[in-house]
Amino acid sequence: MPLEFYDDGEIGFDELGEPAFAFVVTGENAETETDVVAFAVRNPEIFGTLLGQAALCGVAAITNPASFCGGPCPLWRTPLRWLQADCQGAVVLDPGRVYPVLAAAPGKFVCESWDHADGLVKAGAVPKFKIVIPRLARAA
Repeated sequence: MPLEFYDDGEIGFDELGEPAFAFVVTGENAETETDVVAFAVRNPEIFGTLLGQAALCGVAAITNPASFCGGPCPLWRTPLRWLQADCQGAVVLDPGRVYPVLAAAPGKFVCESWDHADGLVKAGAVPKFKIVIPRLARAA
């Protein structure tokens, strides 16, 4: 479906827009549909939400202590990476609205890279003490 991706993180339908992949985002109970997220097929780094309601994909993982039993819970850079990881962990859709949820999480998070972690901290999405960087990511 062709979509227009706006600077504010939202999307709109546009016949001349980018080819995109969209899916439903659920809330903390992993059942209630809260929004639709989409990403550009040609550039998955470009993504947004239809209603502006969802700030995270995978919020149920963030609030569930079991997500942290095997170590830090992953935070993915894009919705595509989250889907490729079988929806394990979460992806930040709106850094300006997720701090309370991520700060209250029952464990730490692992980011894809140092740059990804640094970007989330600088955007005010997550406290620095809640993030772990994998050794391989530090070397890259």
